Amino acid sequence: MYLDHTLVLESFKRLRTKSVNGKRSKTPMERTSSLMIMLAVDVTAKKYGVQTLDIDFEKPKGKQMRQELALQYSRFVTVNKSEDNRPQSVYELGCVAIGGKDPAQRMSSNFMTTQVVDATKSENPYEYPHRPAPLLHLGKAATGLRYGIQLHPEWQDGVSAHLSDVSSNTPFTDLAMFCMRFNDALKRPTLTETLCALLKDYFSKDISDFWCAKVKAEKMFAKHLKSDDFMENDLVDSLSTINNTQNRRAELLRLDREQLVEMIIKLEASN
Repeated sequence: MYLDHTLVLESFKRLRTKSVNGKRSKTPMERTSSLMIMLAVDVTAKKYGVQTLDIDFEKPKGKQMRQELALQYSRFVTVNKSEDNRPQSVYELGCVAIGGKDPAQRMSSNFMTTQVVDATKSENPYEYPHRPAPLLHLGKAATGLRYGIQLHPEWQDGVSAHLSDVSSNTPFTDLAMFCMRFNDALKRPTLTETLCALLKDYFSKDISDFWCAKVKAEKMFAKHLKSDDFMENDLVDSLSTINNTQNRRAELLRLDREQLVEMIIKLEASN
């Protein structure tokens, strides 16, 4: 079974970064990219049973790790094509972009051929990203491997910093809903238990333990996810409909008066 697609869509939209004076910047895109890369690194390291990835392209295993890393990143941010058959992907949490580079190519040009290469030339431990807080250590000075990648010692603070400006008051829960949208799982008694089971199955113990603790702490605030029907049999990519005006209209028509009032209040508060 899969997480209910309507709940996934609701959680995803709550991850949009708050605008400042009605203006938006490139910061949300940078933070989304860094966070998704960090999660992809963790999943890839777990798959290979290592603490440090070695993506040296001159080594057969290094090439495999590079490919797996790009695959995991793509899995997080790829969305089904739009109704007019155009590619879609997540550049920024809470938003789906139409067109653009293939996610794997985007990661290669923005991370592997820039940050990773820069780290090979650094005599000091190389931190990624530089702002708002590091999530990964790159390069030999930090990892012992020229093309090494591993979690930064203070990655927990880094994750919290990357989610500090999103609109949601339950960012870890909503991020889990987004990241686990494609994963099949048995339904547990509660959504919190189901999410934690999914996280523990997919990510390393360090990441999943930290994430589950956050999800449990947010449980009482996740009112938008208070439903007994939080799982469904078929996999539906609801994020692919976010740019579909017709689907958005149908979604709004299904809301009751109280939900509409709450949405209007939120919109007014964000302006």
